[in-house]
Amino acid sequence: MSSAALQQEFLHLLSTQQRRLHSLCRFYYAGVEDRQDAFQEIVLQLWKSYPSFQGAAHASTWMYRVALNTIFSRVRREKAQPEWVRWTEQLQQLPNPEDLVDPAAAGHLLEEAIHQLSAEDKALVLLHLEGYSYPEIAALVEMSATNVSTRLHRIKGKLGKYLKLQLL
Repeated sequence: MSSAALQQEFLHLLSTQQRRLHSLCRFYYAGVEDRQDAFQEIVLQLWKSYPSFQGAAHASTWMYRVALNTIFSRVRREKAQPEWVRWTEQLQQLPNPEDLVDPAAAGHLLEEAIHQLSAEDKALVLLHLEGYSYPEIAALVEMSATNVSTRLHRIKGKLGKYLKLQLL
């Protein structure tokens, strides 16, 4: 296949999954710039690995897995930063207290709660919110469906506690 044809095919595939990839970035990064950086890094990794994609899995599944692996790598790199750098970034991302009082900010509050989860837990929640079944999630994150079910139950408890604390 020619380089131009490969590029067109990749761009078409990317356009069909772009919304899902942006959604994934939104759940892992609160800041707009961080989301854009993560999305660009995902696209770069997808493009680098696209020639070796053989279609064994559905293209959307392959893209999602590459995106998750890219984000997980990025999260590990960020954790390697000195503690004061991460703490400063978290201070900059604190929500405005007025936003938390506004009932219209409920979605924002849930998003903040999800940002408090570990990278793996965020992946499970996001896949669940995207409508994937437990067996599908299990295949994507390489764990058993029972483990997915148990972890999602625990995550829901964590999110509930976080939301209660924020609303008090």
